[in-house]
Amino acid sequence: MADVRIGMHLPRRGALATGDGVTAVARLSEELGFDSLWTGEHPALPWEHTSDYPYTDSGRMTWDPTTPWADSFVSLSWAGAVTNRIRLGTSILLLALRSPVLAAKSAATLDSFSGGRAMLGVGVGWLEGEFELVGQPFANRGPRTTEAIRVLKTCWGNEKIEFDGEYYKLAPFAANPKPAQGDRLPVLCGGSSDATLRRVAEVADGWLPSHLLPDEYAPKLEKLREFVELRGRSMSEIMLTSIPGKEHRVDREMLDGYAELGVELVIADADFDGTLDDALASIRQVAVEAGLRR
Repeated sequence: MADVRIGMHLPRRGALATGDGVTAVARLSEELGFDSLWTGEHPALPWEHTSDYPYTDSGRMTWDPTTPWADSFVSLSWAGAVTNRIRLGTSILLLALRSPVLAAKSAATLDSFSGGRAMLGVGVGWLEGEFELVGQPFANRGPRTTEAIRVLKTCWGNEKIEFDGEYYKLAPFAANPKPAQGDRLPVLCGGSSDATLRRVAEVADGWLPSHLLPDEYAPKLEKLREFVELRGRSMSEIMLTSIPGKEHRVDREMLDGYAELGVELVIADADFDGTLDDALASIRQVAVEAGLRR
């Protein structure tokens, strides 16, 4: 059975989401043999919100709106500057919150500066008030995300860039630097709805669902296979990944279950709620339980 690669989240919010915190976590993760580093985002949090948080039974966020959230591209650039080989990914970049041209520029620069180490996990978002704060519509965020992925690939692959879509109409322009990987820079879609699976089949390079253990992952994967086949694509074109969530231990039993499904990469969480020493100790423990270190 093929080995599953193990990624590690950076501290993305709270007291450890700092230059020192990212430096320490990035360097240790590379030393221990983790495949990649990942971080997510919330650019602006409304003081009060009515949208249900999808990962708690109560529907309430597990953090206060005043909690610091570090910018994803700054954190990943910082991590890339203090490491040599470990890959750098967003989990998740809320693509519909921003211009895809600006997102393409940030990702291309990160990939260029890091020597081709970037991966872009994107999602549609769930917090309606956040969209209002940055002046983007919430209702059509799904189809805009699909089209925005096409814009990204166009920006990365063409010297003369132009795009004529439903949501984005771009007169000819140029944008450099290009990613070191060019338009092959992987774009993975987060989520597990049918709409997400169709988006993966239509425009993405991979699937990056969260909080799906192997037995829950399997039926969703069958749906994805159907959508990929309908698009005339092959599953060999789709990178299968998973984020189990910090409430689940990433151990060999879990990884074997994912490996049987063809999952290539599992992204683990550490304990970032305490001190930096506590966080580094928990990363070492993940490495042991996942089989990276004895």
